[in-house]
Amino acid sequence: MGTTSRRVLVVDDDEALRSLLTYKLEKHGFSVDTLEDGRQVVDHLRDVPTDVLLLDLMMPRVDGFQVLRLLREDSKARPKATIIVSARGREEDILHAFNFGVADYVTKPFSLNVLMARIDVALQSKAAPEIEAEAAPEADAETEAQRESEGEVAADE
Repeated sequence: MGTTSRRVLVVDDDEALRSLLTYKLEKHGFSVDTLEDGRQVVDHLRDVPTDVLLLDLMMPRVDGFQVLRLLREDSKARPKATIIVSARGREEDILHAFNFGVADYVTKPFSLNVLMARIDVALQSKAAPEIEAEAAPEADAETEAQRESEGEVAADE
């Protein structure tokens, strides 16, 4: 996906999982930062522009839902996409996370390859509205010109 490095912040209290995700993400072309709990997430995101936040919900001190609340209040700290990666698979937890605007929710255990695909899709879908918004006026003008050249006339009757 181009030469610009995409950045991911992995926030999980499981050191082995942070290491595994770092390895896989770097092989997938990402720059990776990690934190072991939610205490420093907002400060980190304010200082380091981040494309994707991979966030565990169950962590000591500051949990994932507390992080989501803090991010909702601080627009300068928001990543382009947030994906929850959690062992909590109850419907109410998943829906609660989506109510915060997360791009996706992955339950542990998970496939690393599927997670990489979900990250790519989340980034593409976050970029798509900007592309569509920029292309919309031009597309409307092209459609109107095409109608006129085909002889379509709007009926006023």
